[in-house]
Amino acid sequence: MAYNQSTGSLLVGDLINEDDADTHIDFGSDSITLRTNQTERLVVNNSGCGIGTDSPESLLHIQAGSAGTIATTAGALLTLESNEKPKIHFQSPNAYGGSIV
Repeated sequence: MAYNQSTGSLLVGDLINEDDADTHIDFGSDSITLRTNQTERLVVNNSGCGIGTDSPESLLHIQAGSAGTIATTAGALLTLESNEKPKIHFQSPNAYGGSIV
């Protein structure tokens, strides 16, 4: 890939790794999507940032399975979505840690 060293705008299409065609950076209308193994891993758009979802419902939306038709509460900054109980887990040395369910 060559880079334009001049000032001003540079039009760029989607980027595909020449050594791994399953790895992409897709530039869409008001969005950027990172893909590996043909799967969307991270989406940034006008709604926010989605990990595991292309339709973030809050500033950061992490999805590991669908919660069904339940919607994110208005004003939420973080959405954790799962088809099980979503959990935040903390890890530290000496086996200290814990989870928020």
